[in-house]
Amino acid sequence: MRRRDTRPLDLHTASQVAGILRPLLLTGGHSALVDLSGVAFTGSTGLTCLIAVYRTARNIGVRPALIAPRERVRHMPAPTGTDRVLHGCPTLDPVSDRPPR
Repeated sequence: MRRRDTRPLDLHTASQVAGILRPLLLTGGHSALVDLSGVAFTGSTGLTCLIAVYRTARNIGVRPALIAPRERVRHMPAPTGTDRVLHGCPTLDPVSDRPPR
């Protein structure tokens, strides 16, 4: 079994990720699915990036979802309370059934 490449979402990568996601959010559509399966760690700057993506998405009427976050990434928002708005799904399947907020 080949190990999947993983990268952090941190001070060094957050601006690049935001730069990629921001234009994608503005293309229209109803959902923004952010695949985090390859993210091994997120720091406070990465969390700030995800919150900014969430805010942009919500302001334009897009439903954001974090797909397949690893345990370390999934638990990062909890101490700050942002886990109430940054929802994660283990796979793409439950996303289509989730009602918009």
